[in-house]
Amino acid sequence: MASLGKLYRNLTKFRLQPIRIFCFHQVSEIFDADSMWQCDWISKDEFENKIVQLQEEYTFISLEEAHMKLENDIFRLRKYAVLTADDGSKTIECILPWLNKRNIPLTLFLNGSYLSGKTYRETPAERYFTAEEILSLRFKNITIGHHGWDHVDVRKQTIESFVESIQKNIKAIELFPNKVPYWAYPYGGYTSDSNRILQEYDLCPVYTDGQKNYNDPNCIHREIL
Repeated sequence: MASLGKLYRNLTKFRLQPIRIFCFHQVSEIFDADSMWQCDWISKDEFENKIVQLQEEYTFISLEEAHMKLENDIFRLRKYAVLTADDGSKTIECILPWLNKRNIPLTLFLNGSYLSGKTYRETPAERYFTAEEILSLRFKNITIGHHGWDHVDVRKQTIESFVESIQKNIKAIELFPNKVPYWAYPYGGYTSDSNRILQEYDLCPVYTDGQKNYNDPNCIHREIL
């Protein structure tokens, strides 16, 4: 039975090209230690070079289209990629016109509490998009997903505080007409309870675990760009 399961998985991978979903956080010309994290930062030049290289092999599609393909594709011979950004750092504003020009969709996963001007480290140099700034973006192909009310690891939350985070973030994201029902876990951590609770709120969990998607409609895996 185990050998038959392995054979089935190998056949699935043969007939379904993986969909690669990438995640990034901060992009700028130079690194600023007062407002950026070295582990989350990528230079603007490196970011653009990576995207150009990926476009030689992959067609970029939206997260929603990727999810649809993961649910429905029987054969997938074409290679697809998805671009997502966590946290809503204002640094990424520098690459939005470039992505728009190349017609690359982007999903921003936002923390509701930062939309009012609050920051993670609460330092003046650190900036996140406010709700007004998100609403003023005129770039096409940008959608807004959930990243929790605050940037808290769900593995350190009680069920009650996680439910409160969901409810508060749903209310915060509700004002965006381009919202999508996806929840990217801060720090990539999750539990069986958290996934069950997200499903109760009709939210799809999104992981950052470095894996590629073949035909897994319930767990959308991402790689760091």
